[in-house]
Amino acid sequence: MAKEQPTAAQWQEIEERVMTLFSSVHLDCDGYLVRLMLQRVGKLRLGITVYVDGKFDLKWLGWVGDELSEEGRRFYQERTRSVYRGKRKKLARRALGKKAAEETVSHRHPYWESPQSLRRHLVANNEVIRLLSDEEAKRRREALLADEVAS
Repeated sequence: MAKEQPTAAQWQEIEERVMTLFSSVHLDCDGYLVRLMLQRVGKLRLGITVYVDGKFDLKWLGWVGDELSEEGRRFYQERTRSVYRGKRKKLARRALGKKAAEETVSHRHPYWESPQSLRRHLVANNEVIRLLSDEEAKRRREALLADEVAS
């Protein structure tokens, strides 16, 4: 199956729209309905939040449970940090050894800080990406709601 991606002009439009407050962009990524929206994520911070099929689930981030989900891999940013930092890292190196002091832990992050890094991640992890019109996105959301109510 060949990759299908938005054109350069469409990516430019997506990046401009996603960086505007109270505006959202809907994409079809390999059959998933993805909504990108600029929202407040901290006291004085904004981030691009990702909703998949109309919802956000902590299980996708790997914070709850041990199993990583497909949604988490496809749409959320993986961040890695050292278990020990600063002075504690020096103490851990003396007490536990170099290998244990360099140990890292990773998790998925719930928002993106840059539309360019989000774009690179989406392109690398999805074969088909289509920009959806507002009407088409509304129809897809209604169909998802109807399926959810039926089951």
